[in-house]
Amino acid sequence: MSTWGVASPTRARWSDTSAVSPRSSAAPDPRAKISTIVPVFVDTNVLVYARDAADLGKQATAAAWMKHLWTVAAGRLSVQVLQEYYVTVTRKLDPGMSADEAREDVRDLAAWRPVRVDESIVESAWRLEDRYQLSFWDALIVAAAQTMGCETLLTEDLQHGLEIDGLRIADPFQTPIGSFS
Repeated sequence: MSTWGVASPTRARWSDTSAVSPRSSAAPDPRAKISTIVPVFVDTNVLVYARDAADLGKQATAAAWMKHLWTVAAGRLSVQVLQEYYVTVTRKLDPGMSADEAREDVRDLAAWRPVRVDESIVESAWRLEDRYQLSFWDALIVAAAQTMGCETLLTEDLQHGLEIDGLRIADPFQTPIGSFS
């Protein structure tokens, strides 16, 4: 059992792309249930709450969200989120996580194929910052989520229910687990 509450959330879990996007030359079975993965971008605060025992209610909810997103293979994030997570859980939590534990979490989360912040994401973030009066860091998160094709951004940092150019903001503590993934 992994630290995220599911069996083996490792890079190997994602090496079988048929689990993510089935490809087959055979004709589809009309009786088969069609399943679509709806990607959900997870902000740093959700990851941190899943590890922070200071608020057990939020910890349980964040951990349940993480378990659900692992189970349905819908979690998405950025390298920025991984960096913020590592610094927060090793330096800002009291008690904090050990560097080794935090690194193992980051390695597990790398299975979600985090998007790297590049020039186009920065340009998008500037436009979002100006248009929606977001902080630059929040605008980078929104731009990364949009780049990954996510319909929902799971965060406590922005207004619940806000829609930003087709991206719905959902507070994980106000949204039923699995309600859109």
